[in-house]
Amino acid sequence: MQNLYLCETVIDNHGDEMEQTFKPLSAGVLKDIDSGIDLENEHPFFNSHEEADLFVENGIVPHVDALTQSVKFFDLGGGQGLLASKVKKRLNELGFQCSAAVVDGNSKFIEQAGKKGINGILANLEEFQGHEVDLLTMRMVNHYNDAPKQALIARNAYQSLKKGGLFVIQFESGSAEACEVRNRIANLLTQFFPSISYYWPPIETFLLQMQGVGFQLRGNIACEPSYSQDITTLLRNAWQRHAVDNRGTANQQAFFTQAAYLVLDFFSSGDVTSQDLYESQGRFYMKTCYPIAVFQK
Repeated sequence: MQNLYLCETVIDNHGDEMEQTFKPLSAGVLKDIDSGIDLENEHPFFNSHEEADLFVENGIVPHVDALTQSVKFFDLGGGQGLLASKVKKRLNELGFQCSAAVVDGNSKFIEQAGKKGINGILANLEEFQGHEVDLLTMRMVNHYNDAPKQALIARNAYQSLKKGGLFVIQFESGSAEACEVRNRIANLLTQFFPSISYYWPPIETFLLQMQGVGFQLRGNIACEPSYSQDITTLLRNAWQRHAVDNRGTANQQAFFTQAAYLVLDFFSSGDVTSQDLYESQGRFYMKTCYPIAVFQK
């Protein structure tokens, strides 16, 4: 049986104590728990072995010269352990001895990671600090937290690492204008679902934040896959993710009406200069990118 760590105390995977003493805080974690989603079977990104392999080969393998022979590795917000298991396997193939753990606020995910041979740490990322960690990863988690929580996560990650340790992050971003549209939509969504808190920083803002806590960017951004999305689809997805808490179709209609005016006002302001926002055949589109950045303490 894999160990489950709670506040750096080992408990077994059967205990009700876990549910009684831990309270998840992240909007994304709360939604995942509420919906009972199985990310590795139902989510097109988190069930993708190709995307996980891309992260490992572009974000970690080129930087293994910074690692010691014995690697202490935590995957922050690592869910059911797909990425952590791939990182551990790849490092072992390269001759490293790797101990791996997932840090997540969803106890079900922690249990499922254990079935892959990955230890679990049940924690909120903005409250968690490890000790003398060699390697941290965090993939597509950052935007599920507001700006102050993102700053806490960055500071805690810095404190968790040993000197010279690596923090490899893939985050959802875009141009300043594209992120501004997303953040305005997120703020509107908060009026209907007060418990949520999202924030999308532009790449430059994110890099400055990481450097502000002491991290140094190692090399260039390793990989930046991107795609364009119809903003109407983005709005629908944003609503459906939280619809389990919805109180009826009137709220849904109010959200879409207000969001439509928000988007129209932004595009008609004359201030849109980024190619990440554009109109085609009467529909508005946004380009989203997923950069992989490697930071060193």
